[in-house]
Amino acid sequence: MSAATEVDVVVVGAGVAGLVAALRARAAGASVLVLGKSSGASFAWSGSVDVADSLVGMVPGSAVAGLERGDAVEDAIVQTAGRLPRHPYARLGAARVNVRDALRFLVDAVPSLALSLRPDGKNHVLATALGTVKRGALVSRSQLLDLAELPSSAVVGVVEWRDLAGFNARPVSEMLRFCCGLGAGHRAPRFVDVVVPRVNGGEVFLDNAIFAAALDDDAERLRFLQALQLRLAAIDPAPTHLLMPAALGTRPLSKEALDDVDKKVGRPLRELLALPPSVPGRRLITALRDAATAAGVDVRDASVMAPVIEAGRVVSLEVQRGPERQQVRPRVVVLASGRFFGGGLVRDHEARESLFGLPVVVDGQPLGDRFIGSLTGDSVDGDHAIFRAGLAVDDALAPLDHSQRRVLDNVVCAGSVIGGFDPSRDGAALGVHVWTSWLAGSLAADAAKFSALGPGGQAQDLA
Repeated sequence: MSAATEVDVVVVGAGVAGLVAALRARAAGASVLVLGKSSGASFAWSGSVDVADSLVGMVPGSAVAGLERGDAVEDAIVQTAGRLPRHPYARLGAARVNVRDALRFLVDAVPSLALSLRPDGKNHVLATALGTVKRGALVSRSQLLDLAELPSSAVVGVVEWRDLAGFNARPVSEMLRFCCGLGAGHRAPRFVDVVVPRVNGGEVFLDNAIFAAALDDDAERLRFLQALQLRLAAIDPAPTHLLMPAALGTRPLSKEALDDVDKKVGRPLRELLALPPSVPGRRLITALRDAATAAGVDVRDASVMAPVIEAGRVVSLEVQRGPERQQVRPRVVVLASGRFFGGGLVRDHEARESLFGLPVVVDGQPLGDRFIGSLTGDSVDGDHAIFRAGLAVDDALAPLDHSQRRVLDNVVCAGSVIGGFDPSRDGAALGVHVWTSWLAGSLAADAAKFSALGPGGQAQDLA
């Protein structure tokens, strides 16, 4: 085993939350090491950053459905906190003023994605690959087609590539027609199918990622765009805008490249919000990793184990990468390891956090060995408490035990490892991840400056 390494901040988890926390801590002057063997739930990222939605959960067909934006995002955050008292927005109420700063930090961290905020502070209204309508505070350049901004004279073509398996335009366009008509009336655009015949002579692309990899090649992309342009000439009414599966390339398209795509097909061509496995998720993680590396963050694909804890503080961790093992001595640990999918939470005999054995709670109660069926609803749209499982934290994002006492003094939590919110139901999703990780990175950097092993080499108290 090689000699121990000392570092200001160790981030456990290499997904969106971990990388944002690492970037924030590094920007505050800390030395940062990121450890993780997966990119967490980024494989499911649609391309939209959902922060808060005042219309989430509304009954379909109500007057506020369809193309309505709802209230400003900041107002919707307050509403979420009032509706869900255990939600991080409620539990960390004093820090809610930092949400917009956290979003801007993400925008600046990944300029290649050109994540867009609306100037009026409200959500974008976007189309998904299921044909539903979704509201999101941020969306990447290649997916920005705000349906609520389109005039009623607009005709949106949903593109089906016969070379791509698993996507049919007809159900998507019909569902969009239905959803956009709810409460929208005359403002709803028209939707038509655009089915492009086979371009390749070989096998079809089995998923979006394989198709996107093929379209990374400029000549290949041109072939497909020319086939689309030819097909458009036979569509009546002629589409004014186009939506396709999220597969324009594995890398983000620059403004110039996207303008060139639009020019070749004669109208804006944008991607639908994606389903997992997600090409936009791959783009986001790649962009965050590149940004972290460029900023001087050490990002390693490694396993973390065998924590040594003394007097309520983590003093060392064992890091394994292949056959090599190394001791790391962190001043502060950011725990951004995710929930069950990311491996941050496990359930063998009892549910627990996987590295430190921290207790998992659901709605303030220990999960332990409770029957999962008692924490799920009777229908798909019922209440599924299990999806709110996670760690309880205090105002400084430190983990708590069942008695609401701080467990580890130099650990802060970030992202979905924190309990109290359901990313799929609360209209918050990646917004909570970005906000809590931005806070965690700042808290970790500040704590590292005042730790007993502070950069100045003199013993200091932990703030």
